[in-house]
Amino acid sequence: MVGTLIDISSFSPYFYGLLGLYGLVSILELAFAFIPIEKARRIAKPFCLLALIAACFFIVFVRTESILYIVGLSFALLGDIFIIYKDKRGYLLLGGISFMLSHILYCFASLFAAGVTIEMVVHYLGGSFIFFSAIFGMGLFYASKKSAFYSFAGGLYFGILGGYFGLSLALMEFGYSLEGLIVLFGATLFLISDCLIGLFMFKKLKSKRPDFYIMLTYLIAELLLCFAYLGVLGLF
Repeated sequence: MVGTLIDISSFSPYFYGLLGLYGLVSILELAFAFIPIEKARRIAKPFCLLALIAACFFIVFVRTESILYIVGLSFALLGDIFIIYKDKRGYLLLGGISFMLSHILYCFASLFAAGVTIEMVVHYLGGSFIFFSAIFGMGLFYASKKSAFYSFAGGLYFGILGGYFGLSLALMEFGYSLEGLIVLFGATLFLISDCLIGLFMFKKLKSKRPDFYIMLTYLIAELLLCFAYLGVLGLF
């Protein structure tokens, strides 16, 4: 683990200012989704994660290994852009791949920061992956009218997403109880957000504001995972 290079307090004004910008843009995104104004919502959406990336970029100067987390957020930003066109199968697939890479990088960034052993990674994350991929793979198989593509791709995606629950247990065992609970709550919101996407796509769940509920849970989840990671680093 790389030690502290520069005092984090020197970057605090920039970090909190950009974190406030994340909150402001997120509120705009949610307002456009609630009204709804689809064109404005699509324009605002990428700027949410862009603001969070800008805020968290400063931690790289303090903990250089945090670049793994920044790259993970960058893949989440790509996923946000691709998922705007979720009605097109190709863009939906690219969005799913981007988010999968984001989740993987976040988990490993947190594990490396906490000093969790490889054995625990295999035990917790592996078990969570198998459980969630099996449950959601079967669920999507029937929800998508026995589509092999959606059941396999969805099972793989939700299996990786389930790794967060294994991560939370590993963090708690290593003494990061609060951070583990925050990850657990954030992962639950991620799960709700992605399940809502599936319900609106496959079950044609009726709502005048589907993107509002999806983005509300998603944006809170991203913020919670950010706080948890900074907590593991001892910077928040």
